Amino acid sequence: MGVGGARNEPELQAELLKLGVRYLTCGADVGYVIDGGRADSAAIRAMPLR
Repeated sequence: MGVGGARNEPELQAELLKLGVRYLTCGADVGYVIDGGRADSAAIRAMPLR
């Protein structure tokens, strides 16, 4: 069983897991992709040029 849309609700997330949920999404795919891109950009910007 899977559930989505339980973002920022840790008590609800824990209860759902206790009920047997095995797929729990707590955000949108776009948000995860953007966060990954930001992390990559920050890593590149932090590289020394010399």
